[in-house]
Amino acid sequence: MNAVHLRNLSARTLSCVIAVLLLCMSVSAQQGDGPRRTRPYPEEVVDAFRTLPVQEGGRIKPFDTVARFALLRMNEKRTLHLPDDPQLGELSGTTLSATEWALDVMLYPLQADGYPTFVIADRDVFDLIGLGEAAKRKRDRYSFDELLPGVQKLEQEFERYREIPEKERTRLQNQLVYLYNDLYEYSRLRSVFDAARIQLPLGESQILRAAFGETGEAAGAERQSVGFTEATIRLQTLMEAYRKLEQQAGSGSDISELELQRVAGFLNNLRDLAERSKFVIWLPPADHRESAWLNLPGVFEEYRHDGPEPHAAQTEALRLYEDVVTASESGSGALAGPGVAFVEHVRGMAERRGELGGIDLEVSYHDADWFYKAQWFYLLAFVLAAVMWLVPRSGALAWSSFGVSSVATVLVVIGIVQRCILRERPPVSTLYETILFITGCTALVCLIVEVISPRRIALSVGAALGALGMFVAYMFEMNDAKDTMPQLQAVLDTNFWLGVHVTTVTLGYAATMLAGFVAHIFVFGKLFGIRRDDKTFYRSVARMTYGVLCFATLFSTFGTISGGIWANDSWGRFWGWDPKENGALMIVLWNLLILHARMGGLVRNLGISILAIFGNSIVAFSWWGVNLMGVGLHSYGFQSGLNFWVNMFYWIQWGVAGLGVVAWAMERSRAAGGGTLPEGASTS
Repeated sequence: MNAVHLRNLSARTLSCVIAVLLLCMSVSAQQGDGPRRTRPYPEEVVDAFRTLPVQEGGRIKPFDTVARFALLRMNEKRTLHLPDDPQLGELSGTTLSATEWALDVMLYPLQADGYPTFVIADRDVFDLIGLGEAAKRKRDRYSFDELLPGVQKLEQEFERYREIPEKERTRLQNQLVYLYNDLYEYSRLRSVFDAARIQLPLGESQILRAAFGETGEAAGAERQSVGFTEATIRLQTLMEAYRKLEQQAGSGSDISELELQRVAGFLNNLRDLAERSKFVIWLPPADHRESAWLNLPGVFEEYRHDGPEPHAAQTEALRLYEDVVTASESGSGALAGPGVAFVEHVRGMAERRGELGGIDLEVSYHDADWFYKAQWFYLLAFVLAAVMWLVPRSGALAWSSFGVSSVATVLVVIGIVQRCILRERPPVSTLYETILFITGCTALVCLIVEVISPRRIALSVGAALGALGMFVAYMFEMNDAKDTMPQLQAVLDTNFWLGVHVTTVTLGYAATMLAGFVAHIFVFGKLFGIRRDDKTFYRSVARMTYGVLCFATLFSTFGTISGGIWANDSWGRFWGWDPKENGALMIVLWNLLILHARMGGLVRNLGISILAIFGNSIVAFSWWGVNLMGVGLHSYGFQSGLNFWVNMFYWIQWGVAGLGVVAWAMERSRAAGGGTLPEGASTS
């Protein structure tokens, strides 16, 4: 077996992978580094593999999605910039897409091992795995080859910390665990085509030689090895021969016992080879009643039990799979025919099962990057709005800000609609989607309010919140680095009332937050004396805050009640005092408190603003804080490091509310000195 190919074998643990790699490095250096790529892939090859349907996490998705998030986890970017290296030829200094990077890892692993793929943020990681001298800057990217000598020590550290809950680990411990997982995922990805590279030796077994016939460069030459596909196709025949040998060996025949061991060894090697190439699940099953797709171990099991007759499509897919590797060894340019044929065959199998529908749409969704573009449009709209306040009589700036903000909102709506089509779900089913939905709804409401009451207040708030929301969504995706459209649990994927609940309660979140942020304008205006004598301005801000709070109370109340109806259908109880349920109830009660305090004359405009700002922290607790507690049926979306930012938001909102109290005291003092109490100052 070729030592270069041996170096690509994966195993159940990362240490086994590295042991094989270290064993073969010296031999592979003598035999050459294997095939390398120095020219770009043909465009049709990249386009084809981007749309290759695969199954991951129970969901059928394009390979492009798998590659994007795998690279994002390792590199913290969706693309990979190659160093200036003459050995890379035309690729030197270029930037690879996620799919191009993944193809290199799978087809040219020895070359990809030298790419700066892995981000390490702390030099202390190198000290702990015995590579202190190899550390570069505090935060830099490293190749698989550079990290290879420290992997055994890394696994020891990983075993120490793996059982500790993520939120209880230190930052350095989490970095060690993340690095181990990244290297393990990389090693599995680089082994996807191993089954097509490695030839299985037939040895001295007469049964194996008879099963696979005579072939070779010279007529009549005995065959020495066989590929995975051919061996798998004849697996049923081999199994029958194996059972006969078992019967003969049971009668005491030494020859049969030896032959039995040889055939058993070959079958074990074949099964192990399938296991090494199992990372990507890319083969639709022959039985349309089966929902689970097959990786190579699954193919092995099907052929072992059922024989080759019902697997004509799978057999052709395996042959094309081997053709891809054969072509790659002749250079990336030779991949055009075999690569496209392989992908088209798998797509055809998926289409016959009715599972190809959303593949192309998902690729175009990721390419469009709607929310990232919307973030920049919102930022531009906010800048225009800021300049607008400096030039208050400029109608052109106001219309420009409104137009740019409208474009950004349209982009958000398009992105959300595409996600709904892909998921066949309402717009809110994950924590990430709540950010998108709340941001889009908030910006849209602000635009509508601006049309109804063109005071430029809602326009400015909408642009600011739009930019902030899209930034939070971007950072959430970057930090989580997982598919944002995961397969939902069955209980979350069927109930009508769940769709009503998550949509309405999220609208309640959005409206409550919007009221709180509009109230910031009132507080800061009073605190710094902005438009001090413009009572109409402050009445407009106060009416806007009050109106949005009414809207928020309606939707948060209905959303909480509909959640109870869904819980009764799904879990058999209407209310269970779950932390998420308690958080939703807190929002309802707080909004009712504000409205009743206003109706009872206990607070007026400034008081409503202070209470609305404090309400932002209650929304943040219900929306994010309970997820960090790690308890309850609604605990989802936990991310390491999120706790700091949520706590920071609490303190900021409490601080602004405190400034509101200062503004109230200043107003009271000013009123006492002048004999009158200005508008909005009575806030007991």
